[in-house]
Amino acid sequence: MLMLCAFSASAQQSKNHKEPRVRFGVGYRYSLGLTEKYKIVSDFGKITSPWGAPEYLRGGELRFEVTVRLTPDWNVGAGTGFGSYDDQGEKTFLGYLKAERLYGKRASRWFNYAEAGATFYPDNGAGLTGSLGGGYRLAMTRRTRLDFTAGLEYLNLVGKANIYDSSTGEFIGIEKRGARFNRFGITFGIAMHF
Repeated sequence: MLMLCAFSASAQQSKNHKEPRVRFGVGYRYSLGLTEKYKIVSDFGKITSPWGAPEYLRGGELRFEVTVRLTPDWNVGAGTGFGSYDDQGEKTFLGYLKAERLYGKRASRWFNYAEAGATFYPDNGAGLTGSLGGGYRLAMTRRTRLDFTAGLEYLNLVGKANIYDSSTGEFIGIEKRGARFNRFGITFGIAMHF
């Protein structure tokens, strides 16, 4: 299978190719938190942290999107998906808008992207998300592309938080609502576009 993909991709790379006007995609993006700051308003009082190591380092998103070619080098799109950014498995829904700048005229080529959107938590409200990055679009067939991406991400997470006494470090309780985390991280993604 890998040899078939490599042969197909190398054949497609040598041709100048016009991108389809509309493309649909599905992909997965892995999120690795680098630093975060949180604010919690609860029965235990208001707690604000300095920037530091994230409480939850990992997360990921299953994404579905549609992109429209504006010019040979610019695409815009919109997407939706499901994400989970904590060890407790709390799910979130997301919606986003994106813009892509492609380089070169070949079917396989480099690109940059920018995204902005919102995350929606079933029990806790909404937050914001945004990312900037780049990637490589590998032409598999005339219409099919495989995107490999890496980027920087901002997430405004809303969810549960463990509350500790700042003077003793003892566990006080769990705040199920009203915890808001601002997290910066890096992402790695793979997506198939048709």
